[in-house]
Amino acid sequence: MSQIINLNEFTANDLIEATKHNENFSTIKNAINNTDSKTGYSAIDYGSSLDSTTINSAISSLGSEICMLVLTQGSWSIDFNVTIPDNIELVIKQGAILTIAYGATLTINGALKVPDSKIFQGTGIIDFGNKVEKVQACWFGPVGDGATDDTQALSNASVAGNIVIPKGTHSVQNADGLAGKEPCIQQVENTTLIGIDKNKSVLDAVSGSQPVLGIPNDNEATQVIKNVNYKNLTVKGNSSSGYSDCIHIQYTDDYKVENCNLQDAGRDGIYIGSPLQAGNPLQCDNGIIENCKFTNNGRWDISFMHGENLYINNNYFESGVDIEPTTSTAYCGNIKILNNTINTGTLQIYNTKRNNDGSILNLTGTISARSNSLFVSDASNLEVGEFIGITDVTPSVFEITAISGTTVTLDKNADVAGTSKLIKTFLQLKDVDMNGNLLKDANSVSYGAIRLFLSTHLNINENRIYNCDGDGISMDRVTHSNICNNKIMRDPSYTSYGEDYGIRLTRSQNKVIGNTIWGYSTGIRNGRGINATSEYEPYQTAAYDVQNIISNNHIKIQGNIGIWNDTQSDKSTVIDNNIIERIKLDPNTDTNSAGIYVKSVGTIIKGNQIKGNFYYGIRLFAESEDCIVENNNINGSIGAYITDAGVHNKINGYYISSATPTVGTWLVGDLIKQNTYDLGVKWRCTASGTCGTLSGITGSITTGTNVLALNDTTDLRPMRNFITIAGVTGSFEITKLEGNTAYLNKTADATVSSASVGFSNPTFSA
Repeated sequence: MSQIINLNEFTANDLIEATKHNENFSTIKNAINNTDSKTGYSAIDYGSSLDSTTINSAISSLGSEICMLVLTQGSWSIDFNVTIPDNIELVIKQGAILTIAYGATLTINGALKVPDSKIFQGTGIIDFGNKVEKVQACWFGPVGDGATDDTQALSNASVAGNIVIPKGTHSVQNADGLAGKEPCIQQVENTTLIGIDKNKSVLDAVSGSQPVLGIPNDNEATQVIKNVNYKNLTVKGNSSSGYSDCIHIQYTDDYKVENCNLQDAGRDGIYIGSPLQAGNPLQCDNGIIENCKFTNNGRWDISFMHGENLYINNNYFESGVDIEPTTSTAYCGNIKILNNTINTGTLQIYNTKRNNDGSILNLTGTISARSNSLFVSDASNLEVGEFIGITDVTPSVFEITAISGTTVTLDKNADVAGTSKLIKTFLQLKDVDMNGNLLKDANSVSYGAIRLFLSTHLNINENRIYNCDGDGISMDRVTHSNICNNKIMRDPSYTSYGEDYGIRLTRSQNKVIGNTIWGYSTGIRNGRGINATSEYEPYQTAAYDVQNIISNNHIKIQGNIGIWNDTQSDKSTVIDNNIIERIKLDPNTDTNSAGIYVKSVGTIIKGNQIKGNFYYGIRLFAESEDCIVENNNINGSIGAYITDAGVHNKINGYYISSATPTVGTWLVGDLIKQNTYDLGVKWRCTASGTCGTLSGITGSITTGTNVLALNDTTDLRPMRNFITIAGVTGSFEITKLEGNTAYLNKTADATVSSASVGFSNPTFSA
């Protein structure tokens, strides 16, 4: 039986002297480190062979005594189950190798003292208890020379708790032939892989198509696992394989990747999502990816396909990040992408699979005309903030603002009553914050350094986008989002611009405020650009379209247009208090050049400063009806300060030459300036009216009524149109048009039939 050592019997000098004479110095050293003075027993005193029988015999004899059990040098065979109880500390000597046979489990519930060298091998299971804080991968014998296959050794270690990966390049591979299925090194619940140093603890996939690290791919999984972490590692994928991710995360909650190098993946640096082919509803929630460096990955640095609560902070990317639900049942939400550097790559919020054919929800609801209360049979699958479509009712997309029982409150009223199928819409991709990131030097980024597509409730704020090809920020069918205080800049000497935009808004409803945009062909474009009328119904309809606020941006462009509003929608876009300049000093004689370029209904253009040799200060096309243009400061235009091809716009502060205006609708009291150098009032409107003429329009009205029956309403608009009726006294404003019936702002004093109708022109005084 081994010697009993009690620290209380030794003085410091005794211990120093003892080390000079005692051949078993490690025994004394262990005793010094063991402050509770455990008694040490050698397992070989309890059996004739180095095997499970001997160890179990020792455990049985020691019972509940708090002590140490020592396994001496030699080959120990664990051919059936062995459990070390928590009262026994297992001490494994240098040179002892434990071979755990297939089907056998070694359970260590007590403390463990071992050398930093190989002590375990075999295909059985080792279960480390709570008293083993860190499992050293070196206990399983990885070589780390870059040539030896360390897959099995690291796989054996990875089923433990906190696993320390030693220094060296550890070659791993998986040749199971199932493309993208089983990772080379597989994790289970409550496991952490920790490197000694992220630049020196290297896992290198030398062959095979599998991910390097991850969760085994099980299409039949019914529950997620929790708490899987990676830290201080370099992970190299197989760049020649289209399925070789560095880390593949699925069916996992509470995962974290920090301070790692992730490189050379044939597909993604980190892939997060359940198997697409299974349509499995399990998603990946509560993830953190922080302080990592991604280089030379084949597709994306991070692909996030299914889950919520993802925090991506302070990483270095080259390919960038893709948030993309890729099945009609997938969901991505509550994502924060903060303070990252993206060198040559992009950030993408992209959804092509949103189901909008009613197969997710097929409820029946009832709503009344001019009401925002929708009554449904079951509201359990609806959420506040979600968007729904109601067939045969417009507007075609509503936001849910409250739910009480089966009563759903919508953000606006329906135009007609209806009992209709409900369609679940924007829940698939929502609530993303993309703030404080630096994107630079992205080449051939045709859709934008930041691309946002079919999503809602995004915050794209305080990012810096420098010298990227393509658009700076590109948005398509994005609603209820903020794009604020970003710096989107390119070198003014850059010559290849094409039709690039600092910010491009397509079929979107958002706030674009406080951005700095320099060096693009066009600063901001707000337009529809529908490819097909059936595409993503009902999201391309006018009821869904635009209604953006574009305010307080500072735009210096290299090309022709500062702000381009081309929605052709009946929803108002507000363009106010922007500073718009043209970098080039040469006069721009291109008639498409304009500080603000508008082909849209109801645009409000106020308080903008436009300067820098544009051909037009503000250009309004014939489609630009019911616009309000006032109090803008325009300086340096080569052609007209403001053009107006329509007749239904209200233009205040219009910069003209010496004549009174000939276009637009003017109200009593409107003030008209001559130019930017003469800040005084040139003209004052003394009688409201609409400039221009009407031809061939006749109408009938009865005395005492305000209902005018017209033969045609071509060139007429409700509101901001003033007309005269032959035989009736005074000027009338049209307040509403229904078919060929016009409702006027006051009643007629005479009855006329098929009387000539014309515009009532305004009058001005100098």
